[in-house]
Amino acid sequence: MSKLVAFAFLFLLFVPLERLFPLHPDQKIFRSGFLTDVVHFLINEVLIKVSTFLLALPIFLLTRDLFPALKAWIAGLHGGLQFLLAILLADFFGYWAHRLHHSVPFLWKLHSVHHSPGTLDWLSSARVHPINVGINRAIGAAPLLLLGFTKATFGAYLIFVGLWGLFLHSNVRFELKILRRVFATPFFHHWHHSKDPEGQNKNFAGQFPWMDALFGTLFLPDHWPKEYGIQEKMPDGYFSQMKFPFS
Repeated sequence: MSKLVAFAFLFLLFVPLERLFPLHPDQKIFRSGFLTDVVHFLINEVLIKVSTFLLALPIFLLTRDLFPALKAWIAGLHGGLQFLLAILLADFFGYWAHRLHHSVPFLWKLHSVHHSPGTLDWLSSARVHPINVGINRAIGAAPLLLLGFTKATFGAYLIFVGLWGLFLHSNVRFELKILRRVFATPFFHHWHHSKDPEGQNKNFAGQFPWMDALFGTLFLPDHWPKEYGIQEKMPDGYFSQMKFPFS
């Protein structure tokens, strides 16, 4: 029931936003693949939590006695500073995890499920293989577990990343030119999903585009991408997409 309530809340939050400021005004709310992505949304959260836990628990157990002085320093930080540091560390490790998913063939097969939609909106962000997101979450969470960030900070990080991810995929025309080299925007992330060769394998960061600038993968042209998706044929249906990386 809580998943349905969360879906209803997000639907009522993002659909009006996409209707008021549409990037693609003709794009339908109930577009092709909508129901499949609803299933992704409702099922994957549980699978994501399980896979993240299974990957993160060994990290915590193996490193819980390391870096006591650094852990004490982080524990003494103001909550706001601790949260910003958590986002920064998680985005740095998440950048490299994301980049690996575009470089290693099997990881790309997992990640291609997320890149398969031909249209982007807030719900398309939910189309993701749980193993893919479990690996990314575990790598992003590893430094937070390793360095002893508080449960409150860790929880705030998960909520922020989840909501911001929905916003980055949404069908809105926000470019935010003044901020787009500092903070990730829909314009920045839409190019990551572009089918255009010049935009592929770019813009890996989740929150800070300057990380892409630092590592040579930033791409911010003066126009929006025209097409989204992948070259491979992705099957329809949730369970078919779950089996796709192993086919």
